[in-house]
Order: sequence, then C-alpha cells, then structure tokens
Amino acid sequence: MKKVLLVLILVSAAAVGLSAQRTITGIVTDENKEPLIGATVLVEGAFLGTITDVSGEFRLTVPEGANTLLISYTGFTTRRVDLTSATNYSVQLASDAVTLSDIVVVAYGTARKEALTGSVGSIKSEAIERRPVNNVTTVIEGASPGVVTTTANGQPGSGLGIRIRGFGSINATQEPLYVVDGVPYVGGTSNINPDDVGSIGILKDASATALYGSRAANGVVMITTKQGKKGRNNVSLKVAQGFATRGLPEYERVDAFDYYPLIWESYRNSLVYPVSGTGISRDSANRVASGLTTRTGVTDLLAYNPSTCRVNRS
Repeated sequence: MKKVLLVLILVSAAAVGLSAQRTITGIVTDENKEPLIGATVLVEGAFLGTITDVSGEFRLTVPEGANTLLISYTGFTTRRVDLTSATNYSVQLASDAVTLSDIVVVAYGTARKEALTGSVGSIKSEAIERRPVNNVTTVIEGASPGVVTTTANGQPGSGLGIRIRGFGSINATQEPLYVVDGVPYVGGTSNINPDDVGSIGILKDASATALYGSRAANGVVMITTKQGKKGRNNVSLKVAQGFATRGLPEYERVDAFDYYPLIWESYRNSLVYPVSGTGISRDSANRVASGLTTRTGVTDLLAYNPSTCRVNRS
C-alpha cells in the first residue's frame, strides 16, 4: 500500500513539473525584415537560451515564471522582450551604428577608435552611396581632413590626384599606396567600382610603414570591398541618367537651294564694294559673278553655276 502511494506521489510531481514549462517560438529579423542567423535568445534570470537557425527562427522551452527574453546579435542593439501568454514572437533588432563606426581598418588589421593612436581617416559606404561618383578617388575629395586632392587631367577614366603628406618628392611619385582587401593594388583606380566599396581608410602617419615599408611613404589608402553574408540575398539597383544641351543656341541654316544664290550675291557685292580700291558697276559685277566674262566667276567658287546651269568641268 505504501509503495503504491509513493508511485502516485511521484507521478503527480512529474505532472506538476511538466505543466510548469511551456514552449515558445519566434523569428528575429533586422530593420529590412531580413532574418538574422545565429542571434542569441536568452531567458533573463535563468541559464536557458538558444540561437536562431538559418531562417532566423528559434524554439525555446521556458519555465512558467519567466518574464523577459534577451535577444542580441553582433552589430545590433540588445532587445528585451516581455513574455506574455502568446507562444510566437516576432522580434526586430535595430543596427548599432555607434558600434559599427568604432571599427577602423589599419595596415595590420582592424582596431577600435579609442585604442588607435595613429592618424587615420575613415569613409563609410553610406557616404559613398550618397554621391554620384564614377571613380573611387572622387569619394576622398573633401571627405577626410588633411588630404589634398588635385583636379584630374581630363583624360577619360582618370581620377583625382591624392596627396596625403603633401608634396614630399621632386622626381619620384607622390601618389599614395592603394591597398584593396589587404593586397597592394597597382591598377588604375577607375577599374574599382565605387558601388562595391564598403569603406575607405586613409593612413596618414608613419605607422603606415609597419607593413608596407617604403611604398607607404606617401600614405596608404585602404579600400575594403563589400562582402556577402551567408544565408542572405541582397539585390540592389542603381540608376543614373542625365542630359546634355548646347551652351549656345543653334543658328538658322540655309539649304542647298538658298546657298548657291547667296554665294553668287556675296561674290557680286565684293566686286561692287571691295575692301580696298574702287569697285565696278552693279551690271558689270552681275556679269562677272555669273561667269559671262573672262574674269573669275562663281563657276570657280562652286562646281555648279546656278546662273547658267553650267557645270564646272575643270
């Protein structure tokens, strides 16, 4: 009798324990409603948690007394979600712009701004997207203090001249060293698509020579391109259009039927009113211009004589 009573007590206790827990589900997205993979979901005040899957969804069994979820993701602000009687939650995280802007690309990797002692300028992709540029050097113009830019020479595809440390050489080059994704770049800057640039770092002081040596004597322009993210598809479209008009209005023009008589009349008037000397009479000028005399007529000026319908065969 005692054994049966003990079994009943254990079964009742197990039933109570099962009813004290519940399972909740949800999805974690960013500001663009894109799912966040690997976001951390924790129960506040308990050692319970999970991470989101490739679809940004999570499933978690929480105790009945749990009140709050803490959801965090790298580069996003942590959000507190109050638990209610609902079993499904949709959570949207906001990007932490302050945290993202604290990271600076330097010659030997990345560093936080507060731990950086060198002179470094940083240009983010947001500043690039707001400007219609066709060369990556145009982005640097006016965007970084202490950097001097010179106007391009007008050659198609040429970029601006960048002077990070002034004009320090007479015969040697004064251009900085361009490094794209950690690799020194020796091609033309016009070959770099500005839409593919994620950030630009400008190393101005002597610390730039820590990795690149004397090649960095004129400074270094660190270009980091955009990188894809696993499990996310991102399609962007950029359209630019323009138009060109004449600086001066188009003049009225004559056709072939008006051109020949005007040439004849111009030649006739030059005989009547010459620049120097005394002109001939209008009747004589008419005969000369029509080619009816031995003097040079309109036939020698044009292949076709409109006065006599005679073709100049000479």
